[in-house]
Amino acid sequence: MQTFMVSLMMLLMSGGLGSPRGERWPRPDERIQCGPLTLEVYVSRTAHLFHVVDQISAWDNACHGQYRRNMKLSEKDEEMLARHSKIRQYKRWGQGLEETFYTPLSLSDALRAGKKAGRLTAEEAQVFLEVLKHFAPRVEQLFLEKKDILHSSFKTVDRKTLTKAAKELSHFTGVRSLVVPVFPLASPEPGGGGMDGGRLRWELDSERINFSVLLHEITHGFFMPRNDLLVEVVNNTEGLDLTLLGEGFAYAMAPGIYDGGLGDNLSYNVTKDRKNKEAWEDEGYGRQRMFALGLRPLFRTALTQSTLPEFLPRARDVFLALREIYEVQPEPPKSDGSSPPKLVIGGPGNDAVRERLRGSRFSMWIRSFNHHEVSYSDSWKEVGEGDWVVVCISGDDRESFPDSLSWMLPLPQKDIFTRIRAGKTVAEEKTDGARVVLLAAPNREMLDALISATPLLNF
Repeated sequence: MQTFMVSLMMLLMSGGLGSPRGERWPRPDERIQCGPLTLEVYVSRTAHLFHVVDQISAWDNACHGQYRRNMKLSEKDEEMLARHSKIRQYKRWGQGLEETFYTPLSLSDALRAGKKAGRLTAEEAQVFLEVLKHFAPRVEQLFLEKKDILHSSFKTVDRKTLTKAAKELSHFTGVRSLVVPVFPLASPEPGGGGMDGGRLRWELDSERINFSVLLHEITHGFFMPRNDLLVEVVNNTEGLDLTLLGEGFAYAMAPGIYDGGLGDNLSYNVTKDRKNKEAWEDEGYGRQRMFALGLRPLFRTALTQSTLPEFLPRARDVFLALREIYEVQPEPPKSDGSSPPKLVIGGPGNDAVRERLRGSRFSMWIRSFNHHEVSYSDSWKEVGEGDWVVVCISGDDRESFPDSLSWMLPLPQKDIFTRIRAGKTVAEEKTDGARVVLLAAPNREMLDALISATPLLNF
């Protein structure tokens, strides 16, 4: 799901989905045939161990926060995670680590295979060995708690519907058959999924499975072999990238067309995103869902009546139309003819800040988003004297404020996290053209309380 472009390139270089050439994998725990789709299911301790540590390291905004929220971390833990994250900064999604660790092999065999295939150096393998062994006892406890759920994960999957969807995707993409290694992974809370390096990750916390997450990631699998067609469209369309195009199709498929019996989740989320001005304005999930909603009615018909090469120009047109609409957003004038003061809210706690400032002088111009570097940079260009930028930081949030923009903050990030790790809150401000208000807390509950009480948001 993350970094679609890199995953596609690495997949094609490795020769496709499935076990890597030269590695002897055991028989899958289950092999499921759904028309042109074959799912090879592996319940793997190695995959689970790497996955949990990868997520709690929070090295990327796309890491899933439920793992970190449910594990108490010491200073030693954070030091070990920093070693993991350091390698992750140059070996990102689909650049060799997924192929190495999402495997049915033991940890020692996986590391040995990763070195042999050139995906890991000896020094990197030693770092991962030490870090993963450090967390192994706690991660193993979660695995054992959910082991039965993982082994029974496909018992309640609607195979008839999955076969229908697979046949439609096969027809549409021209991919006649697809074999996907699937790794069900234990999660302490309802989770999501991912598809990088040709491995499908599916987070499960209970026997109530999320069918749309599974199909969403399978959709990526069918599109990956047609990367050349997607690249051609992206190269000829300013502002469109492979991640947005790939996620647009995947979200349109599931939960868009196939909602898994949960209702129209796509429309629900886009409605919520638009209310919070986090739809097209958000360059991450919000924009992806908005694009998917625009694609859905056309894609629904195209699945059985068209093909990917024929349909891509229409997908491009949907993107261009949405971009045109959302780029034309004139600011409403004040009674004296000048522009209203601007309010920018970054990070978690958007709703709490909005509620606190309801009825304020900022009500005409508010922009909010998660910790995205581009969103901050673009917003900073538009604010000035009299405008506010409120930055919210929560210690349990999966996203972090961009290091490259630390100059915006009233305090160094190191000092901020020293305080919140000690259980303290931070409320500071500075004025550098715009007024920057920093609110930070160890968790969301304390952050919301701080937002509600701090005098820095008085108006």
